[in-house]
Amino acid sequence: MDELREYQVNVGIHLSHHRLKILEYLTKHRTHPTVDIIYKNLSKEIHTLSKTTIYKHDTIKVFTSKGIVQELTMEEKEVRYDADTTQHAHFHTLL
Repeated sequence: MDELREYQVNVGIHLSHHRLKILEYLTKHRTHPTVDIIYKNLSKEIHTLSKTTIYKHDTIKVFTSKGIVQELTMEEKEVRYDADTTQHAHFHTLL
């Protein structure tokens, strides 16, 4: 958690508990979650969290604009997020 705080300070992002927890979730879960998945999992731990906090209050926008998280459009209406910003391939399997 301290490393994430330091990283956010170094890239000039306002620190908040919610932002730290969202970034921590993204770095620990390499499943390329959607905002809904992030919310579903973190809202169990953070009762004051809302989808608005994650998406509309610019948390995800700030992370993507600063290059901390990359946005992946896997399907036409489904956006996912990846904290691994190194160059690597993404595959989508259809069941």
